[in-house]
Amino acid sequence: MIRRDQVDRIIRAASLATGRNDLVLVGSTSIFAHAKHIPAEMLQTNEVDLFSPDPSDVLRVREIIDGALGPASEFEQTFGAHGDAVDPAIIKLPRDWQERASTYRTQFEGITATVPALDDVAIAKMMAWRDKDKTWIKAGLRMGLISHDTMLCFGVQV
Repeated sequence: MIRRDQVDRIIRAASLATGRNDLVLVGSTSIFAHAKHIPAEMLQTNEVDLFSPDPSDVLRVREIIDGALGPASEFEQTFGAHGDAVDPAIIKLPRDWQERASTYRTQFEGITATVPALDDVAIAKMMAWRDKDKTWIKAGLRMGLISHDTMLCFGVQV
């Protein structure tokens, strides 16, 4: 189960390694930008999904994050969680997600990330529809963190 301090540490390390202070935080850990009291079912991961908002820098950022902070890295062995540089073209966020995005402020001065609205993250998880995504969505709906109306618009009944 991932913790907020692990997420913050990975965002900071990724920002410092890539020289970017505008990374996008997606996936399960984006919940930390939206809630203080988070159901355990929404924290069943050890990875922090990040990408560069600059299409011309996505590959460079992916290589750095995956190499320095990725699975089985020294970073993961030390801190118990890893960075996962994702391809924004594969994540199925709504086209206008940036209009609803917010800024997540880590515990480290000046280190932030852009985070899609939770409903937008839920839509991307719905498109992937893995067991872990279903569990995450169910917990978010149960806690009122994700809109039932949004899920119903997509015909999702979980």
